[in-house]
Amino acid sequence: MIRWIKRGALYLLFVLDPWMYIRKIPLLNKFKPGIYFETNIYGTKISMIDDRTFDYYTHISQGKIYEPALTLQLKTLFKDYDFPTFVDIGAHYGYFTIYAGKLIGSRGQVISIEPHKKYYIRLLKNIQINGLKENIRTFNLALSDKEGQANMEGWDERVLHEVGNGDVQVITFDQLCKRENIQPDIIKIDVHGAKGKVLAGMLNTLKNKVSHLFCELHDDLLGYTIREIIQILEATGLEVFEFTKHREVSGGKLIPISGDFLSHYDDRMRRY
Repeated sequence: MIRWIKRGALYLLFVLDPWMYIRKIPLLNKFKPGIYFETNIYGTKISMIDDRTFDYYTHISQGKIYEPALTLQLKTLFKDYDFPTFVDIGAHYGYFTIYAGKLIGSRGQVISIEPHKKYYIRLLKNIQINGLKENIRTFNLALSDKEGQANMEGWDERVLHEVGNGDVQVITFDQLCKRENIQPDIIKIDVHGAKGKVLAGMLNTLKNKVSHLFCELHDDLLGYTIREIIQILEATGLEVFEFTKHREVSGGKLIPISGDFLSHYDDRMRRY
């Protein structure tokens, strides 16, 4: 997990014992049956419907929190803003969208972006059952470094494949922010390999508005290397840190990106 930040902050880690209520429920109309659960995440109750056991349900059913270090870090950051705007790029079923919506409430806004129609439908349902329809703005589209169309392919149909006749609308984040008057403070990106393209399409917004950005990087970055991505981000005036062990309670340490870090990933890429 890489984190970009424009200012320093104090980071604390603590754990509250989560509780959960889980049952399978039939959903009406176009919504398929799913696994319904309620859980308390660092003092905030959320409800979710998960289609499969290996997404969020597995963590919750074992008494765990999904990506606990990142989840707690977001809670800490939201407290620093009077009127925060949080953008969830690659929202999937809406775990971070819902959590942010509960924490921010009416004092700010949450923008949730999910390109896959099936996941987007589930996202809308999860927003609805949490009573957050008035607090969250959703967009069923993909972000990249240029306008166009795409299909969702690859593992679990989460990989963006830009084609001329795709069924998913593609625009840049800068275009979306200008069109919809979005002024983000905090952004989370999880788009399974398309991070370089998404970041290249939000340079103006990063330079002028964003103060915190979280982005999970993979080896396959659709034409971009990690070194190139870091150079892009540094050119916008952002400081770059590794955010360690974001899937673990003990994680969340910030380590400045160094030449050794980049060499490690360069070596990994050369081996593939």
